[in-house]
Amino acid sequence: MRQFLLRLQFLMICLGLSATLCAQSDETPSFSQTTLRINAGGDNFTTGTKQHYISDMYYAGINRTTYNPGAIIVGTTSDALYWTARSSPAFSYNIPVVNGEVTVTLHFAETYFGVPGTKGEKGGVGSRRFHVNVEGKRQLTNYDIFAKAGGAMRANKISFPATVTDNVLNIDFLTGAADQPKVCAIEVRTQNLTFSPIADAFVRGGIYSDANFGTSPNLDVKTLSNDPEISRDSYIKFPMPSPETPIVSAKLRLYGHNHQDARKIDVFVYEVNDNSWTETGITLNNAPELSPRAHGITTVNDGYQYYEFNVTRFVSESRQLGSTEVSFRISDPNDRNARFIFNSKEAGSNPPQLVIQTVYGNARLGQEEIVSEAQEKQPSTVFPNPIKGQFTVALSAEHAGPISFEMINAAGKSRTISAPQNAKPGESAEFNIAGQSFNTGIYLLKIKSDTFTEVVKTLISE
Repeated sequence: MRQFLLRLQFLMICLGLSATLCAQSDETPSFSQTTLRINAGGDNFTTGTKQHYISDMYYAGINRTTYNPGAIIVGTTSDALYWTARSSPAFSYNIPVVNGEVTVTLHFAETYFGVPGTKGEKGGVGSRRFHVNVEGKRQLTNYDIFAKAGGAMRANKISFPATVTDNVLNIDFLTGAADQPKVCAIEVRTQNLTFSPIADAFVRGGIYSDANFGTSPNLDVKTLSNDPEISRDSYIKFPMPSPETPIVSAKLRLYGHNHQDARKIDVFVYEVNDNSWTETGITLNNAPELSPRAHGITTVNDGYQYYEFNVTRFVSESRQLGSTEVSFRISDPNDRNARFIFNSKEAGSNPPQLVIQTVYGNARLGQEEIVSEAQEKQPSTVFPNPIKGQFTVALSAEHAGPISFEMINAAGKSRTISAPQNAKPGESAEFNIAGQSFNTGIYLLKIKSDTFTEVVKTLISE
């Protein structure tokens, strides 16, 4: 079905019609998963390193895609990921994510301008320049895929951070100085997942032991042993991260202050092992049994702000036990007659949060071998590719001295091919292997000089 829709879209575009079909993937990703990958304009795809890209979805705007099957893409082991792309004068992606900090990675390859055998073969730097906004903020201005990748048919990616507050990541692709925007794939990796409470309430002693305060905008904490009516503890319950979510750290964040005076006082968070309590039903008399295990402590003063409690151990333990929810009790166990007021989820702003960090600060975003903008050396290019006998190598300027060329087949057998006498760094060298008994298939062209050794993937066709 997906292939049929892609062909229909292509036919409509060729006829100059507006293609408005929006085929969705049969596989809907988990809303709370930490990494989502989309194969723009294409089907489900899994790389050799087991990174799964879902078929194109969550897009809007002018609906046009491109398809260039069999192309050899330099700088990646996943050529097919770059065969398809979404490309039109204006389009967007509106991707559901959990609120928090995310890293957006866009994958590009110029498969039209500067590519021999296409109408765009005379194009190059400046032929395609477009803008990208993420969450309403300009991230790329007049982005030139050809220039940034160092030529056509080269994989390139760029990443930048974004903060999502409405559970939807918005990425807008807009026409810039030349032609129209294009993207081959999108990755969204969540750095921090921010969960809102399922329920929160405080309980109070004395004559209030059977009273429920679940609709209060406040979460109160206070302890005075000789006056139980003054004493208050607060309870908060959150959804548990999905089983596949890595938990590097977990922090409970409460917005409030010491309402009593200007003292700096330690407030504690305790584990709650019974999640059956409800927001509008909990009272002191039916509250879950108190646990002696404290899992977080922080000093609270009279300044209004978010105060953080490290609850990583308890969240991790609860998830390991198969819990789908996690509850906490906030208390001052030291009988200091200080009242702490924090916002509940009914406060209207700055609600309680459970923030799950899912990656380490220096974690790599992926294992794909992509030629990025920060690369130190620009590789050589082979065209046409696939090769049918005669081909040209645009040599990298990184080479120096004599240059040798070897063709290595899939079995690892190497065969030297004669280098033209005029093969010079930064210039083009012509080759003709017709009649040299090269079988059809994928080969690695090894180019070696005194200063640089590189391998370019090629395909020899009939």
